[in-house]
Amino acid sequence: MTPAVRTGFLLASSALMPALVRARLLLDGGHPLPVQRALTHLLMRGEVDRHVRRTRRWHAQVRAALTRDLTDLAPLAHLGGIEAGLHVCLHLAPKLNAGELTRRLAARGVFISPLASYTFAGQEPQALLLGYAGLTAAQARAGGQEIARTLHATPGCSAPYEQA
Repeated sequence: MTPAVRTGFLLASSALMPALVRARLLLDGGHPLPVQRALTHLLMRGEVDRHVRRTRRWHAQVRAALTRDLTDLAPLAHLGGIEAGLHVCLHLAPKLNAGELTRRLAARGVFISPLASYTFAGQEPQALLLGYAGLTAAQARAGGQEIARTLHATPGCSAPYEQA
C-alpha cells in the first residue's frame, strides 16, 4: 500500500492461501491484526479505489504542470518516462552535464537527482530524474519553469539532443 503502512494485498486463488500465508510468515512474521482489519475495511468499502482514482487525477495535474515548460526544450533536452509513475526523466543534450545542472538548480531551490545516481555500470547518462510526488501543481510548474530557464542559460547548450 505505502511504505509507511508496510502492508499490501494480493488477490489469489483460495487454493494458494495456505502457501501464501506460510511464505508471508516466513518472510516477516506477518502484520498486526489491526492493520489487516483496517485495510480489509477500506477495501470492502471501496475507499482504496476512490483514493487511487483521486491520487491519479492529482498526480496527472502535477505531472502536466511540471512538464508544460519542459516538453519543447529540443535540442537541449527531451522528456521521457512521463506515462506512469511519480517521476519523469529529462534526457540532456550530450554536452550538458547533469551533475552540474543538479547543483545549479539546487542553488535555485529546485532539488532533483542526476540519473547517474541510479546507474551501476556503463556510461553515465546525462539525464535528470524529476520526482513530483510531494509537490502541488503550482510548485511543479515553478520547478519546471526554473529548469527550463537554467537549461537555456547554460553555456555550451547549443549541442542538439540525440535521442537513442
